Amino acid sequence: MANETGGNAADTTFTLLSHGEIADALAATADAPPAWPSVDDRAAWERLAASPHGAAMRRAVMAAAHEEAKTPGVRLPSLTEFLAFRRTGDRRTWEGVADRTRVRAETFAMALCFTDEPVWADRTADALWSLCEMTGWVTPAHEQMPIPDPQSPTVDLWSAMTAQEVAEALQVVAPALDRIDPRIARHVRREVERRVLDPFLARGDWWWLWQQPAPSSRLNNWTAVCSGAVLCAALALPGLDPDRQAHVVRKAAWSLQFFRDTFESEGSLDEGVGYWSYGFSYYVMAAERLAARTGGRMDLLADPFWKKVAAFPLGLRLYDDTFVNFSDCAPVVRPAPGWVAWLGEKTGESGLAAWAKRLAAGEAAGFGTHHRYLPFSLRTLTWTPASGPEAPAPVPSLPSLVSYLPDVEWLVARSDASDDALILAVKGGHNAESHNHNDGGSILVHYRREALVAELGAPTYTRQFFGAERYENVAARSLGHSVPYVNGCEQAEGRAHAAEVLAREGASVALELAGLYPPEAGLESLTRTASLTAGDGGPKITLSDEARFTADGATFALPLITLDAAPAVTGPGSARIAGARGAALDIAWDPARAACRVEEVPTDDPKFCDAEGGTRIRRLWFDATVVGRAARLDLTLTPGE
Repeated sequence: MANETGGNAADTTFTLLSHGEIADALAATADAPPAWPSVDDRAAWERLAASPHGAAMRRAVMAAAHEEAKTPGVRLPSLTEFLAFRRTGDRRTWEGVADRTRVRAETFAMALCFTDEPVWADRTADALWSLCEMTGWVTPAHEQMPIPDPQSPTVDLWSAMTAQEVAEALQVVAPALDRIDPRIARHVRREVERRVLDPFLARGDWWWLWQQPAPSSRLNNWTAVCSGAVLCAALALPGLDPDRQAHVVRKAAWSLQFFRDTFESEGSLDEGVGYWSYGFSYYVMAAERLAARTGGRMDLLADPFWKKVAAFPLGLRLYDDTFVNFSDCAPVVRPAPGWVAWLGEKTGESGLAAWAKRLAAGEAAGFGTHHRYLPFSLRTLTWTPASGPEAPAPVPSLPSLVSYLPDVEWLVARSDASDDALILAVKGGHNAESHNHNDGGSILVHYRREALVAELGAPTYTRQFFGAERYENVAARSLGHSVPYVNGCEQAEGRAHAAEVLAREGASVALELAGLYPPEAGLESLTRTASLTAGDGGPKITLSDEARFTADGATFALPLITLDAAPAVTGPGSARIAGARGAALDIAWDPARAACRVEEVPTDDPKFCDAEGGTRIRRLWFDATVVGRAARLDLTLTPGE
């Protein structure tokens, strides 16, 4: 196995069996009942469709399938659309067309499973055949060559996920396809091997495969998604040579050991809950399949550390399915409920079980879209506990009113346990995190289920955002966050630019931020103290920034970022941020210490623009008074009525 001795897998509790041992274990379980039924097992599919979430999924799948069927076929992504990434930075056009092809195949496959009607067998065969007619399964953003090379395929997120989706689709619908012509499934299987399994075995230099010793090397969600999806594909693909299957499984399992290295010491992930859901879901799917097919001898979740990882999002929940969204993380995260339920049972983390039931209830209510991705649909159908109207889905309980994650230096504090609470989130950290923004010290304030001091999250992903121009983007640069702007300087990128936690007690944290700024900022010290209190006078947040400079003539400013809110200066030393749904935040300060104005933040990113193309981003801009070589700005933020 290429590079098998490279790196140092942190998960020493995992037993990596030899190729021969894996081959024997897979042979011993080859005839075991499948994880999900074949399309020919009509009784099983009727049972699955009878559960509340199964019935909801069936309705959603059939509605989507009938809508898709209105179009006899879909066009494949063009070469020009592939080249657009290198020419203009646009990656969404190709991905949108390609994803439609993939989703179409999965929707028809699920419709076939629910009904066993010949029309859906034909449409599934057509859609899978169309996927195989694509020149490549790799996205333009991840292809090293200007155009995809069919003779040397690249394995990336999209291609690995497609391999799993197609393999598991064949696992359940192959009997129906064979009734049309057995060569259909054989052709599709060969394409999965050629496009993904063969290059995965042939190369050991994929950056995501293992933790290399280079100081700049760091894994992220790619390791779990790529290696996990490949492992699941190899275990699902009908007719795969058993010896090759064992080789793929062993290499993928070896790689997955290194996924542990993406998490911090207490199980936190600086990429946030959204990327936790993305990467960890594939790790969990692979862990379940690997343990099942090896009789439990290879358990990727054996280490108690994974219980900490499983619990990571629970302390970051703000309300509903809204979470702290630093860096590129989206604020709303709704994983497919099946794998969350299975993980909760596996780790004994009861909060995950409650979350899974809530997610399943949401699927039944109609907001779920996971039926369009077959691996998640299959697991939601088979792994989610039944929950009917007589047993309403519980709201996941909070571990406490204050959560502090020391390994990433995140504080989350709330005034009470209700979803309408006043909530403060603060981050320390450094400026070389995965999906990094230059945002050390940034704050997030929610009240009555609205973000009033906001984090923008990820912009529209383009080539430029993942290149040298990243920190010109409003979402990633300091001026897109609620952090000081000092002597005309924003924070600097790099691991050396880090915050220091000076003190943390209860719902209060004090940070030294000077190290986040370049030398040109002229900072001797910059301390930020953020606190939430909930006394008899009602809850409030205090934010204090104190700067000391190395020379006279310094300037100090602070933006408070809003998204879809209306900030306004209401008088000397007072301002208000009014949310779009009725919540409000009143802000008070000593007018002798700062002047304040409202600014629109220009952007042409459609993600941050309204229907008319105007910006949705605004900020309160505070220009603090500098006395000699010092400045101090104290803000009090209280819920508005």
